[in-house]
Amino acid sequence: RLRLGLSPASDGARIYAGSFSGEASAFGAIEGDRIWRTDTELSLAAGPGYGDGILAFGTTDGDLIALDAETGEELWRQTVGSEVLASPAIGLEVVVVRSVDGRLRGFSTADGRVLWSVEQTVPALTTRGNTSPYIAGTAVVTGFDNGRLGAYDISSGDPIWEVAVAIPAGR
Repeated sequence: RLRLGLSPASDGARIYAGSFSGEASAFGAIEGDRIWRTDTELSLAAGPGYGDGILAFGTTDGDLIALDAETGEELWRQTVGSEVLASPAIGLEVVVVRSVDGRLRGFSTADGRVLWSVEQTVPALTTRGNTSPYIAGTAVVTGFDNGRLGAYDISSGDPIWEVAVAIPAGR
């Protein structure tokens, strides 16, 4: 069974959604009328994340795609290298993505270039449980499959703090 992290996002006036088949759409929040529809031709698995006028989706093939929230036009796409099952977060000109390989990465909202990367070890046995990054001011917070929770500077990826909240177990 495929586990997807697709859930709607909103800017208050519009509702944004995506489908596994690659379709991304914007709808009016009051009337429900479709404002635009874009076929990304990708297998969307996570998102959209919304912020800074941008929508970001992750894919099962390890891609990150950014769309203009106003028009649905593709702004850029970037290879992440691993499946993305958690909705990206957007803040302070950075799209933050958590992938199943235990990495948290920051990408430029302007052009998709990698700004920073944080890596945690992934236990040998995992259920592919991904936590969406959460932006709190100038920090991004996320949990990892190895039982660690961390806060990182959103502009550099430098650790602010990391704590073990659980010990991975199982075989």
